[in-house]
Amino acid sequence: RALALLREECAALDASRGGATPAQPTPPEARRREAEALLQLGRWSAEAGQGTFADVSDLFKRAIGLAPRGSPVGAEANFHYGAYLDALAADAKARQGGTAGAERVGGGGSAGAGASAAAAPPNSRTDRLSGRSRIPLGEDIPFVEITGAALRHYGAAVGLGSDHAAQALPRLLTAFFEVGSRCVAVPRPPSPRERAARSEVLAGMQGLVKALPMRAWLPALPQLTSRVCHPHPETQGVARHLLTRVAAAYPHQSLWALAAVAKSAVPARAEAAAAILASAKRHAQPGRQEAARRLHAAFAALCDQLIRLCHHAPAGRARS
Repeated sequence: RALALLREECAALDASRGGATPAQPTPPEARRREAEALLQLGRWSAEAGQGTFADVSDLFKRAIGLAPRGSPVGAEANFHYGAYLDALAADAKARQGGTAGAERVGGGGSAGAGASAAAAPPNSRTDRLSGRSRIPLGEDIPFVEITGAALRHYGAAVGLGSDHAAQALPRLLTAFFEVGSRCVAVPRPPSPRERAARSEVLAGMQGLVKALPMRAWLPALPQLTSRVCHPHPETQGVARHLLTRVAAAYPHQSLWALAAVAKSAVPARAEAAAAILASAKRHAQPGRQEAARRLHAAFAALCDQLIRLCHHAPAGRARS
């Protein structure tokens, strides 16, 4: 009942906006109200499992498109759409499994999750139940492809300053690292479609590194430092490049996060941290290179002193 009423409200708002002209555009307040209604309808439809992927996606996309510039509705719509896609990607990943997933998903052209496959005979690419379903299910999309779309909207939510940025940023990075882990975990070569999806995920993440302000990545420093030795070379390269840029822009915060890695007993981690810190010093803000050099030297001395203090054994037994 609530969904039906909300659909009627969205239809009425859309009809009232239909009379807008270039000379008399829709007021921002009216666009905001319609965007909020569409966002609520999209969230309820997704949670209730009502509507196809195309229907639910259209609601979120319309909400994003209608949200006035600077309105929190746009950021919130991007986050919830990203979370919806993230859940779909997790379901697809569980369904496709490990090495078998690379073989079951399609290698052909693009298709939406709700696209009809009625014209195609049932097979492992177009029917996930091998002909046992009485309705066409559509082609099974590689979870990596869905993840790429989720990353874009999570990144938009972080860039717009969403109240959900603290949730979006960790999920964005976790999903990105999971795609990199799949690249090394699946021994067989991926299908052309999945290979293209992996490239899009990597390019999308590289774009977010350039587009988002460096301060937005500060809460993720522990997560980034834990992946400096990621087994996938390209994923590892993105993590190290991002850490270098953040350390160059915010050395005080980054040095504390990298201290444990720089003094790690694992040679690979210690070498990675040393390379990141050396590059951050070279790319310090103009006019602050000398200050950055002194700061790095002082912090290294402080770390050594703290380690010596931890290993210090008192001469006599302490009195209680």
